[in-house]
Amino acid sequence: MLQTADLWLFFAMVLGVILLPGLDMAYVMANSLVGGWRRGLVATAGVVAGGACHVVLAMLGVMTLLRVVPAAFNAMLVAGAAYIVWIGWSLLRSRATVGELPTVEAPSLLTIFCRGMFTCLLNPKAYLFMLAVFPQFLRPELGTLGSQAL
Repeated sequence: MLQTADLWLFFAMVLGVILLPGLDMAYVMANSLVGGWRRGLVATAGVVAGGACHVVLAMLGVMTLLRVVPAAFNAMLVAGAAYIVWIGWSLLRSRATVGELPTVEAPSLLTIFCRGMFTCLLNPKAYLFMLAVFPQFLRPELGTLGSQAL
């Protein structure tokens, strides 16, 4: 199990990730602005469903890799930290631009949900981020990696 300090650190990191604008946040905001709170909520539910899939896939990927190559744990920690630093540096150097949204026919709530889920699932950076984050909170001395990941 995670130590209490690690759990609070994990929640703080997740909150920071949620607050940072990205593709998923842009999708939710666009649906909220164009279609109101109900469509924004459905878009959020779709993104959360996609995020849950990311968590499960990352957990299984990390567990499988560490079971096959246990020595890869420290390399994953270093690579994950380097990737997070690169993301931060890229955000500091980026410039945001806002354009006009085209007028389109309102999609169904199911379509909005599915698009939100696939927007999250098809984002390759999200997979890299999950693989960078999960190993930071795993401690081999606290038991099996599967029980810690759950």
